[in-house]
Amino acid sequence: MSTVELVRSALAQVNDPELHRPITELGMVDSLTLAGSEISVTILLTISGCPMQDRLRTDVTTAALSVEGVSDVKLEFGVMSEEQRNNVKKLLRGGREKFIPFAQPDSLTRV
Repeated sequence: MSTVELVRSALAQVNDPELHRPITELGMVDSLTLAGSEISVTILLTISGCPMQDRLRTDVTTAALSVEGVSDVKLEFGVMSEEQRNNVKKLLRGGREKFIPFAQPDSLTRV
């Protein structure tokens, strides 16, 4: 495996602190670029101003540095698009849309 693949594999062990799923599974790893022994990582946060950004910074850096051949990590954060957030929601809900019984055509409830 290449160093980039090894780093991606190491990042698969990093869970989002709030969603408790691997950041690779959630589509949060936007890019990985290796230049010498420095790996550049771009992580997409679900929202801007994410309160868990510092925790993710620590966890991602630790995971990347655990890979042989990586001596420095350049970490950048971005924010997911609406479409990317919707994909995360679908993943977390198991592909099901949120069911609202009162919004169904046969519901007798009126507001």
